[in-house]
Amino acid sequence: MKYLLPVLIIIHGLIHLLGFAKAFQIGKITQLTHEISKPAGILWLLTAMIFTGAFVFLFLKNDLWSLLCLAGIALSQVLIIFSWQDAKFGTIANLILLVVALPLFGLRQFNRKIKEEQQVLLSAASTKEEMMITEADLKPLPPLVQQWLRHSGVVGKPMATTIFLKQKGSMKLKPGGEWMDFSATQYFNTVQPAFIWDTRVEMMPLIFFNGRDKFENGKGEMLIKMLSLVNMVNEKDNTQVNTGSALRYLAEMSWFPSAALRHYVSWEQVDSLRVKATLQVPGQDVEGVFTFSPNGDLAAFETERYYGGGTTAKKERWQITNTAYKVFNGIRIPSQSSVTWKLKEGDFEWLKLEVNEVRGMN
Repeated sequence: MKYLLPVLIIIHGLIHLLGFAKAFQIGKITQLTHEISKPAGILWLLTAMIFTGAFVFLFLKNDLWSLLCLAGIALSQVLIIFSWQDAKFGTIANLILLVVALPLFGLRQFNRKIKEEQQVLLSAASTKEEMMITEADLKPLPPLVQQWLRHSGVVGKPMATTIFLKQKGSMKLKPGGEWMDFSATQYFNTVQPAFIWDTRVEMMPLIFFNGRDKFENGKGEMLIKMLSLVNMVNEKDNTQVNTGSALRYLAEMSWFPSAALRHYVSWEQVDSLRVKATLQVPGQDVEGVFTFSPNGDLAAFETERYYGGGTTAKKERWQITNTAYKVFNGIRIPSQSSVTWKLKEGDFEWLKLEVNEVRGMN
């Protein structure tokens, strides 16, 4: 497909020059038996030029190629209809190009939306903050949290304000479902707790969906589009998604431990290995329990979270288990995790995640 697509675009485009040549009587065009007016001939030439432009942009890896290709397909099909007897087989090429170009155009629009949201999130974070974390900053925290922060390596480093992560892994949509590979990126604002997570999930060859989870100002949004075009899920600003997104931010603070010192988080030690954390955001408080290993690694997080969407969703136990750790930019964090719903009918492990890149952007 990598090479067939550009070849198909340029050949299909150049074939439209026959219509131009027929209209202006350039050579003997036997492939087209019906007369073509000169204004129509100009449109045949324009179509060839549009497809050629799409070919060039595709070669340059510019996303505008899909928009040009769709414009060329639309104009081409109109011309084919008016010359149906001679040009009807061009519809096959248009359909093939449509199947490829339309999802990629949708992906372009989806990514543009994500990029705009990322810029808003990052601009809301204070980039002037250069507070260096000291031992004195840890004193108000429970001993377990202090041990975690020392072990993670935040002491002597600046407070994180914006974080970027790359992730990969596999997920299931329902109990008993097939594992599907995904890749994702995520941006965090730790000054005003917020994140944007976007992913591409491969369901089967040529079939994928894009997802975007967003949390900002205490409100969550979840958007999932099949082939970047058709909404599968579009939920926002309700109790289920708001609390779910807030709990997710709380759990994922494991990737930027210095946020444990932020004013919006409070801590209460439960026993020798567990601490309850409460996240305070506009309109709600959410809480969960962090479990630590004896050496200070964050081993697990557990809470109650709405399972599913809509007003009928019920709370179930939601557990994250960390299985491996790495040091990124001098900070030790969980690098491999699994996420499980503890349902009455049995455990539903739905996500296996690996963090493979972390960048502090402050």
